[in-house]
Amino acid sequence: MAKLDLLLDIEGLLESYDGLKVKDSFMTDSFRACVETQVEKVNDKLNRLLTSKTKLSCRNVLTANFETMTKPDHWLKSKLFHVLPKNESLVLREKIEEMVELLKALMLRIKDVDPDYAGQFFGKLKNRYYKEHITDYELWKADLADFNMDVLSEYQAEITADILILGVLKYDRAPSDDEMRKVDLEKLQKKLKHDKVLPAWFKEECAKIRRYTHWEDDLFIIDNHRLRKYMYLNFGKLSHDQHIELYKYQVQMNQIHEDMRKLMALEQCAELGVAQTSELTSEAAMIYWHRLMELGFVDENCKLKPGTSRQQAMYIAEPFSEVLGLKTKWKDFEDFWGIRNLAQEKWACQQTGAMPARYQEIDHVFEH
Repeated sequence: MAKLDLLLDIEGLLESYDGLKVKDSFMTDSFRACVETQVEKVNDKLNRLLTSKTKLSCRNVLTANFETMTKPDHWLKSKLFHVLPKNESLVLREKIEEMVELLKALMLRIKDVDPDYAGQFFGKLKNRYYKEHITDYELWKADLADFNMDVLSEYQAEITADILILGVLKYDRAPSDDEMRKVDLEKLQKKLKHDKVLPAWFKEECAKIRRYTHWEDDLFIIDNHRLRKYMYLNFGKLSHDQHIELYKYQVQMNQIHEDMRKLMALEQCAELGVAQTSELTSEAAMIYWHRLMELGFVDENCKLKPGTSRQQAMYIAEPFSEVLGLKTKWKDFEDFWGIRNLAQEKWACQQTGAMPARYQEIDHVFEH
């Protein structure tokens, strides 16, 4: 992307001219010619990038400050435009304005991130950067004498505070007054270590992270697609250490949430008064039942809801029986739900090639 490095050269030329007391018109014209040539090269490169099929990111395209360089006044404030003859000044001004518009168009293309591409991009980086197998969370958990939702909730808050203190959201836009009012810092501090020192700007970072998260019961869930887009657009600004800590944070949060769901599943079993001897009501099974409840396929008793079709029931039972290692694929679920002939639903699906409604959501339930 060498041609875009010329943005810095253009900036330097204009700043140099402003610092000189030029009285010779020949020198002024030399500066004009040099700036104009560089601008033309940049515009040519920008036009080619905009028509290219190559995936672009801030890291491999823009070498300078986008916020300043897409403002015409950043360039046109130079006294060069005021001392040049009117026609020459106008020609150079138009080329600068064209450059600014092309920069904006390029950034718009960069910001239109394909979620699948961003996922692959970060998947490769995660494999490169994150080599550890034992996390801090696993070591912390091994030392616990009392394993419950309260301590898991506190650890979740602690590592979230740590990642914000590290400044990973520094480059996100400043929060509005309304966003700041929604931050309950006092409630959060009750979850943190009593001697934890929070920086003065910490509440602003809390407001920013709310844009990428939501709550599911006690689980602080990260919207990975949105957070990855932020990281993708600001990848070159974030440090190597920040990249690594973000990956560690996401891995640990997944581990915490898996343990939280296990505890919630055990509580669900206790509330139902169901014995743990059945594979369908085991600790492992309740993790998946809880996910199906959240999606509305089954009720709080793990029974099919009226809106769940026989095809969906079959599509749930098949992977469910595999993850539980059941010897009979259909019978246990047929008995539990009080329905028959799920195998026939499977056969009908194979004959028609039609998938049940919301089958992708069911696939996601059994992905891990």
